[in-house]
Amino acid sequence: MTLPNLITFFRLLLIPVFLLVFWSDNQNLLLAMTIFALAGLSDLLDGYLARKLNAISDIGKVLDPIADKGITAAAVVSLYLDDHMPEWLVLVLLSKEAVMILGGTYLWVRKKQRDLSARIAGKAATFLIFVAVPFNAFKLPGRSAVNVAAAAATLVALIYYCWVFFLPSVSSFFLVHRFKSRR
Repeated sequence: MTLPNLITFFRLLLIPVFLLVFWSDNQNLLLAMTIFALAGLSDLLDGYLARKLNAISDIGKVLDPIADKGITAAAVVSLYLDDHMPEWLVLVLLSKEAVMILGGTYLWVRKKQRDLSARIAGKAATFLIFVAVPFNAFKLPGRSAVNVAAAAATLVALIYYCWVFFLPSVSSFFLVHRFKSRR
């Protein structure tokens, strides 16, 4: 077990801790956002260490995005249910994650060897989501602009990932079936 993978496991454990703190009877928003920030920092740290120590692993490639999507979904849905985040933003953020999960699963099942690691568009979207969460939690001034930036970056990442990863698979699927039907 590599150090980056241990950090990723730690981040996975932060998901239920975040939820317990956020939804406890004496809801402590500051503590919940601190846990969320710790999860974000651990994401940066495990990625940095994996590259620096040459400790990139197959399990890390799977668990890291699961941890990222898990803590993000936990925070975004919790904030929405507690009237801290607009519905339209939640729909944009979760739609991208759903497409990524379904598309990644499709590629895995079809044994398409594609590098699904994060690209700059996805990293920018994730960063802006991690900024939008506390802006919405504490209802900070400027949150509307941050929300629009997070949604825009998320849509750009979604379009990019569909174009690069999934469009070639879908187009080849239709080409194969088109030629089979003409025989």
